[in-house]
Amino acid sequence: MRKPLDIIGTAEDMIVHAAALPTSKALKTYRRAEELLLSLNSLDPTEEKEQKRVLSECYLMMYPLSDDPDRHDLCELALNSAVASENAIQIAQSRLNLGIELLNSGNLPAAESHFADIITEGMDSDNPEMSIIVGQTLLARVHILRGKSLYTQAIHVADDAAGFLARGANKELLRHVYALMSTLYKDIGQHDKAKEMQEISDSYAVGE
Repeated sequence: MRKPLDIIGTAEDMIVHAAALPTSKALKTYRRAEELLLSLNSLDPTEEKEQKRVLSECYLMMYPLSDDPDRHDLCELALNSAVASENAIQIAQSRLNLGIELLNSGNLPAAESHFADIITEGMDSDNPEMSIIVGQTLLARVHILRGKSLYTQAIHVADDAAGFLARGANKELLRHVYALMSTLYKDIGQHDKAKEMQEISDSYAVGE
């Protein structure tokens, strides 16, 4: 009889490999992984936490591929599973996804509550993955501030985001944040500064 952790590992492998599949096949694979994980019972505390962590990962992968009515529920399932797993990275990533989903649906106060939790709990972490999640959260705030025409505040928050993304050495997101800062400087008429930020952005081009 297979051990629960081996079965959980199989489900996680399925989730990883499904990312390269076409949407319909990927969703079917994620559903099979979910069924496999939910079939486990009588788990010890360590096994249950690992089961919940991988379930959260599964729901997060299903989220962008699913129809709109299901997306919020998947975000909630991901966060609930992450909290049960007690995995700080998984909790933060799930909060970020739910926050963005709430933001896109127009529920700014609820979104900001999740963003604040991520920043408070993750800003002092020395884990590169957590730094990237905090940086992405700050990027979401930049877009909120720009939408309110609070350009100077947005620039300060974008600069903070760049610092966290640099800790995580994420070139793709660093390229994005500096391009966004270039746009923000254009918004306030500082074209020389905008050009400087765009040059920094370009230095993070893929393959550089």
